[in-house]
Amino acid sequence: MGDEFVGIDPGGAGMLIQRMEQAKGALGRIRPPLERAIADAGADWAGGLGTVTLHRTWAFFDDTQRDLRWRIATITRLEDVRLDGKLLTGSLPFASRTQAAEEGRSAGAILLAVLTAYLTKRSPESWKQVEVAMAAAGKGAGDPAYAEALLKTLGPKTYSLLFGQWMDSQVGGPHRGLSPQELERARASLTPLAAAFAGADGDGRLGSEWYDELREHPATLSALLALGKQSPKFVEKAAKDLLRLPTSGNQPSATRLDWNSYWLVKAFDADPGALRRLLGSDKETASLLLRPELVKLNGMPGFEQTLASALDKALGRGDEAERTQLACTVARHQASTQRSTSAMTCAWCVVTTPRSGKSMTARSGASHVISPEGSSKTKPEVSARTFAPRWKISCSRPRGCRRNVTRSCPP
Repeated sequence: MGDEFVGIDPGGAGMLIQRMEQAKGALGRIRPPLERAIADAGADWAGGLGTVTLHRTWAFFDDTQRDLRWRIATITRLEDVRLDGKLLTGSLPFASRTQAAEEGRSAGAILLAVLTAYLTKRSPESWKQVEVAMAAAGKGAGDPAYAEALLKTLGPKTYSLLFGQWMDSQVGGPHRGLSPQELERARASLTPLAAAFAGADGDGRLGSEWYDELREHPATLSALLALGKQSPKFVEKAAKDLLRLPTSGNQPSATRLDWNSYWLVKAFDADPGALRRLLGSDKETASLLLRPELVKLNGMPGFEQTLASALDKALGRGDEAERTQLACTVARHQASTQRSTSAMTCAWCVVTTPRSGKSMTARSGASHVISPEGSSKTKPEVSARTFAPRWKISCSRPRGCRRNVTRSCPP
């Protein structure tokens, strides 16, 4: 492994890649008529190398594009990167994508060998060798080419087996996900593998068979969310599976808390855009996320506050109409599931001032309580359609939205 210091403007490099793609298209259009002309001329052709030059030029553009894409993907995933204007500077872990792939295959082969030895011997010493190999595999995990080669050498079943074996040997099994204390113990061994998955999957280098395997192991899904910055697409897919588990939410008879959902909500708080897309496109999953037996009764410390923070970030983006629509979606789910309770606290509120009619969003620390309203006549200043019919939203801030009339939800 040899570090290479580079400086690159991702935006400018992206434009160069597009122009080379256009040039490749032009070369592709020129080549067929040129080949026909050369064939027709036969021995009389006086154009030198002809299509050979076109092939070499096309290959040069294609190879340069691959190299630039690799450099952009790698440097944008590195932690120790400096930004100077538009220029990102840092040290790539490998001098080329070819070297990165070779190192990834080597690390994968070593990991396969020590895992095979452990499955045969089942001794503490052989397991230590597996953990050493897992930790060593993280040295180039931020490089997508390295990560792809490492993971494809392992394969999806062996990859998920590594997570399962760690959980079995260290915490007695996957249960309902790793607790925060267990996750801290797992970081040295499993974080490198999670980072490698994030690098390869986020760059579109893994096929559907990878998620098909991982979804069979919910605790591995949530561990990947907790230990690495996974792609928004992965977060959304994981949400659909984790929230549909029979063990999701409050389980009075369970001896373990639902840490799978805990790490999912943590991932949404770190990537509110993924939560935003889920709220706008998958109302069934949104309803599962907001149901009271998960939000109120799960027993996990800080769960509701983290969910409120994620909602606050997700609903604070976009234009007014989109924010209002998403807020109404959330409120409808809450209203439909909370009528048996006195109130619930959220961290968002879209309101309309009575005089100007302009909407505003009260955020940044304001907490809002959605509580049942017996009759709109008892509170004439509150709309009868406060996000959901007969539900009042009051704000904890002295000069917050308590003096405003909330915007009615669209039908």
